[in-house]
Amino acid sequence: MKNSTKPLTDKEISEQVKRFEWLQGFLVCRYHFVHRVLGYMTKTKTEKVPTMGVTVSEGGRLNLYWNALFFYGLSDAEATFVLRHEVMHIVLHHCTGRKFSDHEIGNIAQDLAINELIDVVQGICERPESPNGGEVGCFVSEFKKNPIYADMKEKESAEYYYDYLQAKMPKVTLQIMGGGGPGQEKGKGRQSNSGQGQDGKGNQKTLGSGKDVIKVRVIDDHGGHQEHEVAEERIRAIVRDIDRNNLWGNTPGDIKERILAAQVKKINWRNLIRTWFGYFAYRDKEATRKRPNRRMGYLYPGTKKLYVDKWLLAVDTSGSQWQEDILSEMVGVMNQLVEEIPIDVVQFDTAIQEAPKPYDRRQSSFNFKGCGGTSFDPVIKLVDKRRYKGVMILTDGQAEAPPKPKMARVLWVLRKGNNPPVDWGTKVYAERRA
Repeated sequence: MKNSTKPLTDKEISEQVKRFEWLQGFLVCRYHFVHRVLGYMTKTKTEKVPTMGVTVSEGGRLNLYWNALFFYGLSDAEATFVLRHEVMHIVLHHCTGRKFSDHEIGNIAQDLAINELIDVVQGICERPESPNGGEVGCFVSEFKKNPIYADMKEKESAEYYYDYLQAKMPKVTLQIMGGGGPGQEKGKGRQSNSGQGQDGKGNQKTLGSGKDVIKVRVIDDHGGHQEHEVAEERIRAIVRDIDRNNLWGNTPGDIKERILAAQVKKINWRNLIRTWFGYFAYRDKEATRKRPNRRMGYLYPGTKKLYVDKWLLAVDTSGSQWQEDILSEMVGVMNQLVEEIPIDVVQFDTAIQEAPKPYDRRQSSFNFKGCGGTSFDPVIKLVDKRRYKGVMILTDGQAEAPPKPKMARVLWVLRKGNNPPVDWGTKVYAERRA
């Protein structure tokens, strides 16, 4: 990477535009897959992006923003690496549906997952290097040079690297050098959830407060990433077309399989919970002549609710821990549901921690009490005693089998890989956004 701090002249900018277009065409020779995905994107040269980045705009359109000064500093081989990097963000759905609660750590985690999948070919595709030496970007090999990260695994998912980095944060401080993204205006910094924000010029961000300080150089910031179902479906259609017509080029088989696996549409567990409550709520009705039939008018009796159903949310507070982002999403789901139906909440481990109380729609988090083992028996007894219409149990399922409720329906909300100790009830597996 050349030292490219001086502004470019109009002639130099024009040359970079031509070079950018030429390089896209050259990709068809060796990286047909990358060339094909880029063909579905709108490419825009801008100074608002310090480097290069992808965004999703209205209607699910995919955009690639690039800075001519940044591109000028890259060799052709380094620019090829960066273009492949951005395309992988798209096909792995990082830019449309894989948000993390800590934005900055999520950026590093996604870059680690992607850069491990890009093979380096001398003179054709090379990792960018800073003018002062050292690779620009997040690489497992660079992290492992520090003994603290010696156990970091290669070619893992972004979720793995996110959890891994967060676990290390109490011991280290990360100084992120460079960066900036399409969602960030020039001259305005971004604030990290875990540390000091960017200075507005993309120079440095500090995360964590550990004794060991580790510098990380990033290619881009993912500020333009956002959840977008239409864009996700468009990406799946692009990949299906590439696979159907065998346009992968020299893409290795294991990378191809990972990309195809990322296109499998996952069931939205949040919607499943809403549907479960909505399907069973207010099912007990009786006919009445005081109300017209909604379809046939006064010739036929209408209906009225016999009573308002009561529902229970039981949260397992034993030693098992739930990810913070899953719990925050659960709170959002409950805040929506409680506007339509009354829900009580109770915490339990081997016993009920406190009497059930109405769920507060202003609640922003779960504050756990209790510890130790888990027993579902007290919850089932409470459900039968108070005649709840249904109970949703948020748990890891690690306990002995309880008796089945006499009347109430049961919804087990579990982490992926866990199961309840019984074969009755409805199961929903809560996963972080992926």
